[in-house]
Amino acid sequence: MAPLLGANLGALGGFRLVLWVLAAAALLMVVGALVIYRETHAISARSTGNFFAPLKVALSRRRFVGYLVQFGFAFGAMMAYVSASPFLYQTVMGLRAQDYALCFGINAVGLILSGLVSARLVGRVPLRRTITVALSVLLSSAVLLLVLALLQVRSLLLAAVIFVFVSAIGFTMGNTTGLALNEVREVSGSGSALLGAAQFLIGALATPLVGLSGAGSALAFALTALVSALIAFGALIYTSDRFHPGSTASA
Repeated sequence: MAPLLGANLGALGGFRLVLWVLAAAALLMVVGALVIYRETHAISARSTGNFFAPLKVALSRRRFVGYLVQFGFAFGAMMAYVSASPFLYQTVMGLRAQDYALCFGINAVGLILSGLVSARLVGRVPLRRTITVALSVLLSSAVLLLVLALLQVRSLLLAAVIFVFVSAIGFTMGNTTGLALNEVREVSGSGSALLGAAQFLIGALATPLVGLSGAGSALAFALTALVSALIAFGALIYTSDRFHPGSTASA
């Protein structure tokens, strides 16, 4: 829904109106956090002492760090798509703004459906197996995106591969979160904070890279997506028992 809403707000009042709406939404979230939501953790179970101590505990778990890297770069791949999508669809493929919003919405549906299917698989299929298949699809589609970019393909075939690429990410995020937090149960809040920080830090780093080849080329996007997928897949391999013989495999 966001691209459709943003397009209409932009038509009404330009980019400043969009930013004012975002500011109002942020203010509502702050008010909600301060007034509506309360701490649910029992006082006896809350962390005390050094604020950074739980973060240090989480970062000392090598398997958690592996999942952290995988989680961050999978999100980086998605942010590469999000950042590049306006010129990919409108400049490279020549679609109208309304058509771009429709394609973006279709990809969002794919992301949602893959997340729902992934949730259904929990308890039936080991989480690592689901993530391994998903990252294999992500990596394969990233390679295909690079081939299409090098061949300067501008048809809807590019859109179809992007759909597969985005949908694969939906199978990784929730499952990786579960595996990562399973490694740091006693400091799960700090572990969750590190996951959130990593995903947006890496996403912020990936965002400007996708435009380096210009608005008329998908090459920079494809390279950013491929590197992100490679690092995410490598990080998953790092979390295997082969590299952590002394620990118990998660899920």
